[in-house]
Amino acid sequence: MARSRKTPAGQLEGEEAIEALDANNGSRATLVGLAVLQAIARERRPMPLRDVALASGLTPSRVHRYVSSLVASGFVQQDPASGHYALGEAVIELGLLALGQLDSIRIGTDALLACSDTTSADCHLSVWGSFGPTVIRWQSGKSGHQFRIEEGRVLPMLWSATGRVLMAYRDIGEIWPMLEGEISTWNKAHPEQPVTRRMLETMFKDVRNLGMSAATPGIEASSVFEPVFRSLHRLEIGTIAFPILDHLGRAPMALTVFTTEATSMGERHERLTEDARHAAYSASRRLGAHD
Repeated sequence: MARSRKTPAGQLEGEEAIEALDANNGSRATLVGLAVLQAIARERRPMPLRDVALASGLTPSRVHRYVSSLVASGFVQQDPASGHYALGEAVIELGLLALGQLDSIRIGTDALLACSDTTSADCHLSVWGSFGPTVIRWQSGKSGHQFRIEEGRVLPMLWSATGRVLMAYRDIGEIWPMLEGEISTWNKAHPEQPVTRRMLETMFKDVRNLGMSAATPGIEASSVFEPVFRSLHRLEIGTIAFPILDHLGRAPMALTVFTTEATSMGERHERLTEDARHAAYSASRRLGAHD
């Protein structure tokens, strides 16, 4: 059996040198592969190979080797028509499993299930992710709509009840750079009613005072920048979002319930609202939030 020895410079030779080299190469390959995966994740859109290479700082030929392995493992998927690359199902599954290990997410999930059970409505649980309000759990209700919002979907910040609730409990200075894109788009299309920072600060304060936000087709609001505003989406589906607060008064999660035509107004709407509010409140108490 070949044996290894150390050179005068203290370097390994033989089998130990080969094993050390393999370990180093393996570590580097893992780090590069993760960097490529992160580059695809940050773009939030399917990317051609040249863009993946540019974002990860590698040559296209080198990136191709890594994305091929990532596709084979399910962490990246390639569109058969365009050839562009996007995150695969394995990444989503891994992320959800990691979230499930957090006590706060389990508490939020308990609230989601309780809300859907008591209201019979579709509900989702969201967090503030790297790109804004992000759905992490969906629960279909017995009387819900025939659609589903996929886990991992990033919602509009200004134009969703969920986004407004999660933003209202954050420092506006920290989220302002993320908001600028939506604000710029709105201001160009509606120069007669431009969004200002002061308007948003007032709206966020109103959301905190109400403890909720809603996009409700059945309710006329004088301004879309009020905490309760008309839905701007084609489906005209109402949503009501409640914060799940922690012991510091922050909102790490939001619980959102979808209304139907039968529950969009009147006594049934009030009961649905209170049941959803109670589910979010119970989760907040479990996270140490104060009254």
